[in-house]
Amino acid sequence: MAGRADTKLDREITKSDQPEPLFIIIPCFDEEKTIYRLLEKCRDVDVTPLGLRKKIILVDDGSADGSPQEIERFRNDNPDTHLCLLTLQNNRGKGYAIRHALEMCEGGIVIIQDADFEYYPEQFPLVLEPVVRGMSDVAYGSRWINPGAMSVSGALYFLGGWLENRYLHLLYRTNISDIATCYKAFRTDLIKTLDLECTGFEFCPEVTAKLLNRGVKIIETPIKYKARKKHEGKKIGWLDFVVAIYTLTRLRFRRK
Repeated sequence: MAGRADTKLDREITKSDQPEPLFIIIPCFDEEKTIYRLLEKCRDVDVTPLGLRKKIILVDDGSADGSPQEIERFRNDNPDTHLCLLTLQNNRGKGYAIRHALEMCEGGIVIIQDADFEYYPEQFPLVLEPVVRGMSDVAYGSRWINPGAMSVSGALYFLGGWLENRYLHLLYRTNISDIATCYKAFRTDLIKTLDLECTGFEFCPEVTAKLLNRGVKIIETPIKYKARKKHEGKKIGWLDFVVAIYTLTRLRFRRK
C-alpha cells in the first residue's frame, strides 16, 4: 500500500554529527546535450537540512556521442564535487547500470536520477524526506498525483503509463500511482537485498514488484515533470511496456 508524504519540509530533521550519504545514481547513455547541466543541478541541490551528504555515481552506459567529453568537462570544472564515474564499454541498459552503481553504495540512501531534464533535482528533498524521517524505507516521486504539473510525450506514452499503473493496481492490490517514475529513493541496505536481475527499463516494475511482495510500504510525493519527445532523445518505447507487464506478472507469482 502506498502512503503520501507532506510536500513541504515542515518539521525539523534530526541531524547526527555525521551526515548520512545520499547516493545519486545517474545512468547516462548518449545525453551530451543535457548531462553537464544535469550534473550542475545535482551539484547545487542542498540536502544538508536533511542531514545528508551527496555522492554522485554516474554510469556512462557505452555512450557513443559527446557525453564522455561533457562529463570530463564537468569534472575538470568542479573538482570539489564528489563524482564517481563508472564507464561501460558497451550499452547494457538502465537496469544494469543501476545494479552496477549499487556495488559502490554502502549505507545511507539511494535515489535514481535520469541524465535528461524530464525531472528536476531540486525536488530531491521532497522525495527523500519520508525516508529520512523514518516514515518508510522507500519513497517515490509521483507525476500522477498532481496531473496538472505533468506534461506528456504523446498520447501513446500517456496511455501506456496509465495502463501499467492500472495493471499494477489490479495485480498487486496497491494504490501506487506512478510505477514508472524515475524518482525512487531507497534505504541502501534494503535495495541491495532485492537481488535485482533487470538490465533495461524493467528496473521500475521489478523493484516495485519485489518491494510489494515483501509488504514494504512505498510513500509517494507529488513532483513536477517535463516530458521530452522521441525526436528529443526519449528512449523508452512500446516494447518496454510489454516487458514491464511481463515482469509484473512473472514476479507476482514468484515471491522472493
